[in-house]
Amino acid sequence: MDSNETIPAIRKQVEEAAGLEWAQFEARHPALAAVLDQDLVIQVTTARLADDPDFQKALNDAAAAGLGAQALRDLLRGEVRMWLEKLLA
Repeated sequence: MDSNETIPAIRKQVEEAAGLEWAQFEARHPALAAVLDQDLVIQVTTARLADDPDFQKALNDAAAAGLGAQALRDLLRGEVRMWLEKLLA
């Protein structure tokens, strides 16, 4: 998969993961969630992951091991969760 295909694929998965994580984040931190732009969080997370060699290696390793879409969703959901937690640090 080349970078022209990878970034939209990562963004789609980040959007899905953010949608799953956002409600929990919003429940725990309503004031912060009210001022954060979810689309900006998605954009920044996508760019960060697309440029992260460790993340790219994890994707390649998952593909080589035959892990499917669910593994990718789980990986991205964890990344989004960590990103949201870093906002509070």
